Amino acid sequence: MHHRSAWRAAAGPAAALAAALALTTPAFAAAPAALAIEVDDATVGVGTQVPLEIRVSADRVVTLPDPEVTYTLSGLTGVSLVSEENYCENTSATELVCSLPYEWDLTPEPLGTALEVAVKASAEAVAGATGTIAVTFAADGATEAVSEGSIKVAEDVDLAAGEPYELSVKPGAKFDTALQITNTGAKTAHGAGVRMSTDYPFKAAEKFANCVYGDDDHLAGCLFEQDLEAGATYEVVLPYELRADTMAPGAVAGQFEWLTADDYQDLTRAKSATGLGAASAGTGGKLRLEPMASAKRAPQTDSDPDDNWQTVTVNASGKQGADVAAVGAKVRGEVGDVVDAKIGLRNEGPATIDRGRVAEPAGVVLVTVPVGTKVAEVPDGCSLAEWGKTEPDAVQYYCQTGFLLRAGETVTWTFGLEIEKVHVDATGTVETNPACECSWFDKDLNEANDKAKLVVNPSDEEPGTGTGDGGGDEPGTGGEGGGLPITGPQGTAIAVTGLLLVAAGFGGFLVARKRRTRFEA
Repeated sequence: MHHRSAWRAAAGPAAALAAALALTTPAFAAAPAALAIEVDDATVGVGTQVPLEIRVSADRVVTLPDPEVTYTLSGLTGVSLVSEENYCENTSATELVCSLPYEWDLTPEPLGTALEVAVKASAEAVAGATGTIAVTFAADGATEAVSEGSIKVAEDVDLAAGEPYELSVKPGAKFDTALQITNTGAKTAHGAGVRMSTDYPFKAAEKFANCVYGDDDHLAGCLFEQDLEAGATYEVVLPYELRADTMAPGAVAGQFEWLTADDYQDLTRAKSATGLGAASAGTGGKLRLEPMASAKRAPQTDSDPDDNWQTVTVNASGKQGADVAAVGAKVRGEVGDVVDAKIGLRNEGPATIDRGRVAEPAGVVLVTVPVGTKVAEVPDGCSLAEWGKTEPDAVQYYCQTGFLLRAGETVTWTFGLEIEKVHVDATGTVETNPACECSWFDKDLNEANDKAKLVVNPSDEEPGTGTGDGGGDEPGTGGEGGGLPITGPQGTAIAVTGLLLVAAGFGGFLVARKRRTRFEA
């Protein structure tokens, strides 16, 4: 069965980023774009309906005019396809065609869609029956794609989660999370699973064999292959540690969703962000509810998922914040050169900034372009500042990180600056988290290092962090402290990984040529 909630919220900014990046991309290149589509398995209860989840992508950033998605259901009696979208139409009870009256912006990253199409099982449907859903994705000038999934008809059961509660924990300390589940239906529930949506500070303290874990010791879900009798309540205790770099004081939260075993197993076959298939099983003992004998039975799904959630709020005690420092650059070149200016920000700690729950960037920089230059190449994750400018007559760009900025990590963006006129010591600025009428991170511990210089053709002989295409002094690669903070310390970059960038709230990206964002620790 499909389950919405916290995971849906996180998908929005990623889709916004993909759409923004696609705005400057031609609709098609010489060769047709290769499309891809994924559809999740689903379990539908007799007399109920369940939404179908699909994800679409292409082999490159592309804009698709008038795309069409066709759903075809087979192998089931008493089960049909339904949609309230005005651009989706049934050609039969088991085939539905959605002809979208707008463009779709796609990237190689699979993205969820807003299409609301559901599988509906009537009273004549047979619990235990299994069929197939085939979804075809097509658009003019592109190669079509097909994906198939499994549709199971299940018995109805109703699981209810326990009440929300709060506790106080110091960063670095261990704590237990007690979760309750009640079978409020009239039938025995043969197995249950729990899926977790927890903030970054929740670190699994143990790894159980019947649970799965993502990166950074993130507990993603657990499956309990035990019977839950009608009317009975069960409890499980999950051991956690509040990460040592948690910001304090502050509140973080974990949301826990109870599912039937069949609904949970549907998610283990999904590789998307909402699924559990990409997580790895633990190697310890088994975590258990009160054990009960299992029996052969029909599949089951939960007809009322709205009461399946339990929220645990952890209040981090103590005092621990974050210092975000700007990283500037020096570059050299002659008229006509395009020089690489690598600027950014660094979280000096001691706390990690986690904005995942509100789906907002953990860090933002405002870059003021030096006089005598123009931006020829805009890095991914940056856009021309059309609002919130600190210097109305200057050319400024906003750049923003993903939701998480760990203590000790640096994010940089490389701008290609074309030199139109040589000015010695032409100086722009890099400013972290500038003041705005918004909800950006605003609890910086040290405002003295929030600005750094971006200097073109500096008068000193120190090598900078950029590179030039033409003559002039031979550029350096920059060294420790080469980021030119106006005041305050700057860390050393010691590792590089990829970073998801969020584009919500910043209009279209003006990209002349894509350039990579750097993520360093």
